[in-house]
Amino acid sequence: MQLTLKSSLALAAATLLASVSAHSWIEDMHVIAKNGTFVGEPGYARGNAKRGPGVDPDKQMVHLLPPNGRPTGNQILDSDPMCMPSQQQPQQSSDSPKLKAAPGDMVALRYQENGHVTIPQNQPGKPSNRGTIFVYGTTNPSPDDKLLSIHKVWNPEGTGGDKRGKLLATES
Repeated sequence: MQLTLKSSLALAAATLLASVSAHSWIEDMHVIAKNGTFVGEPGYARGNAKRGPGVDPDKQMVHLLPPNGRPTGNQILDSDPMCMPSQQQPQQSSDSPKLKAAPGDMVALRYQENGHVTIPQNQPGKPSNRGTIFVYGTTNPSPDDKLLSIHKVWNPEGTGGDKRGKLLATES
């Protein structure tokens, strides 16, 4: 997946949505050199929880939409937030700085595969490509952002919805 950064794009506000019932997240981000190698220090999403012995990052990093046990079932509501509470404020975890990239840099978003691709038979009824990933970015994030005000509303031109952000990339 290739992304071109715009000036001062708050990549921490970029959000992956892999069919809204998936639960992968961006582990880290890297600037890609012209020769295809990663350069510089990695960057992380705001509110990041790193993996480690005895640490279950699912509890801090998984934003289930719809949440388990919703009385209306699998319905996505207008009130569903774009980001989980720990990621709604523009604050980085102390050991997880945001990515430093220049305008025009190519960026890789890395995730740890969790069976959605390597064990597809474990999710009957899912599309063969496991869904589409949508990457959105904004220089003006709001803690009140709602999924349905952004997902499939913001567009590559920046003219969709409230015009505060863009669809940066999709990948199937």
